[in-house]
Amino acid sequence: MLAYLKEPMGCSTVDGYRVYGKFYDFGSFGPTNIPRRVYSKYRTVLEEAEITRRWLSEAFDCEFPDVTFKATQMIELDFDLVVEIARCMDVSYIQSAKPTATEKRALRETIKRRIEQLI
Repeated sequence: MLAYLKEPMGCSTVDGYRVYGKFYDFGSFGPTNIPRRVYSKYRTVLEEAEITRRWLSEAFDCEFPDVTFKATQMIELDFDLVVEIARCMDVSYIQSAKPTATEKRALRETIKRRIEQLI
């Protein structure tokens, strides 16, 4: 899970992970990839990072659709948009006429993992 320190200019070690604020050193460090259990335990000092079209486009060198979301909000995205994001990431997905809930969940998890691998 990608997270920032809630203190925007701060820098701290949280459960062994070095976490930075959004604007620490002019935002050059970006979010930190931490386990969900650490985020849950320290959510009073951490905030989940937003994933934007600009960030995705720079990271994957592809033009993404206009989107801004947090990993935990991905379930709320329209599934056609999720498929479009996956295609921009070169995630192979053969769309069936009526995708099951398991297929939808698997595609969303694949996208989350690809994003977390970049950090």
